[in-house]
Amino acid sequence: SLFVAGEIPANPSMYIVCRGELTYTSMQSEATDVGNGDWVSEGTLWLSNWRHMGELVADIESCLCILDAELFRTIAANFQHLTRLNPRAYAGAFVEAINECESEAVTDL
Repeated sequence: SLFVAGEIPANPSMYIVCRGELTYTSMQSEATDVGNGDWVSEGTLWLSNWRHMGELVADIESCLCILDAELFRTIAANFQHLTRLNPRAYAGAFVEAINECESEAVTDL
């Protein structure tokens, strides 16, 4: 397992699958295949108190790109360009969307 449901990550990270096959199982026991190009745990980038909402398990040997959430937030906080790619605006929209969701609808996907 890369992480389990309810875990508060010691080193918050978003995972991007470069190669491999994984399975994400939500707290409602819904299994979802995760593969090349997919990303998991985006919430760690935008919320400093993210708690994993399911379990991620590699089905085969896999290669993941790991994006350190704390480092990402430090860099994003210094972003000065007001474009449609503004990380501060995206973070606000992400948090608003999470807050509007029913708790069982929130996942790491």
